[in-house]
Amino acid sequence: YVQADEVIQIVDPVNIFEREAFKAEVEKAQSTRAKADTIANRTKKTITEKMDEDPFFYRRFSQLLQQVIDEYRAERISDAEYLRRVTEVMEQVRDGKSKEGPEILKERDLSRALFGALKDKMNSGGSSIREDPAEYKTRNGPEARGFEQVMADAACVMEDIIRQHAVVRWRENQDAQNRMRDDLDDFFVELQKKRGITLTWDQVDAIVDAVIGIAINRRDDV
Repeated sequence: YVQADEVIQIVDPVNIFEREAFKAEVEKAQSTRAKADTIANRTKKTITEKMDEDPFFYRRFSQLLQQVIDEYRAERISDAEYLRRVTEVMEQVRDGKSKEGPEILKERDLSRALFGALKDKMNSGGSSIREDPAEYKTRNGPEARGFEQVMADAACVMEDIIRQHAVVRWRENQDAQNRMRDDLDDFFVELQKKRGITLTWDQVDAIVDAVIGIAINRRDDV
């Protein structure tokens, strides 16, 4: 007679970014559904853990993954289709960031996260933007073209502001965070003048809170 009291996990599950190790783990599953469940569960875990690092990006894929799971549970898709679609979502979570936004963001991962937050907050607030005023130039020199480019340029400036005040242990330093807030507020005042963007102070506060919150959670970047 053997009594088992509890299951103790000796090794942490392989995460989806460990490509070869995770592929090997999935292959151990005995059925198509089991493979799909492994991918879905591990991708959902990754999204949950990283949500605060880039809410706009990860929230989108969280919704997409849940939609696939719901369709499978409702028996609207087959096991094979379930596996194909959760694999597609996993690959997008792994690699999709490089495809987000204008070219200026390709090598600036933090700016890309801020870009998503900025677009999200401005879209939800119904903000408008004046197209292509002659006095406005992007950080790369050419005249700005449209909402996406202006938001990308703004995200890069916001990253620079964050880094300027990111002293040692800045996450526990309220003065450093207040300096970030002051400079970000000033930047949005100037941005509104140059681009004809209409923002309330509540919207600006929400954007600044989101920007600093993302930076706080991205310890590998700042």
